[in-house]
Amino acid sequence: MSAKKLLYFKSRIRDYIHKKGMWAGSDVVEGTKLNNLIQALLDAGIERAKLNKRKTVRPHDVYVAPPPVPIPPVDKKILKQVIGKLDKTKVKKRKLMFYDIVNYIIRNKMEEEPYDQIILWSNAHIRNGYTFLEEINL
Repeated sequence: MSAKKLLYFKSRIRDYIHKKGMWAGSDVVEGTKLNNLIQALLDAGIERAKLNKRKTVRPHDVYVAPPPVPIPPVDKKILKQVIGKLDKTKVKKRKLMFYDIVNYIIRNKMEEEPYDQIILWSNAHIRNGYTFLEEINL
């Protein structure tokens, strides 16, 4: 291993593989690939915690993410109108969330095409790990 310090115990990796009835090659246990994977996973968790303005990395921050969901196009003018209406409701007591937009559209029975696109747009952001509208650039 180069100058990087290992983020795991080699003996535990070897024992785990042996318990599965396999042999552990020294390049698996000694190599940088496993260490780099662990480091990348932890770095992503740290970044997610920072995005959520926390100093503590929680279990839900550290995960193997599915590929990002493509964000569908949305009519920004209509989206800003919906956000403007939401700002005048009780939601203004806290940060605006994507699900607030979805709930507002559904509760007000806004069934036209641009509102369906806004729901898809909001859900894509939620599936990509965003909670608050302020986390993205409009």
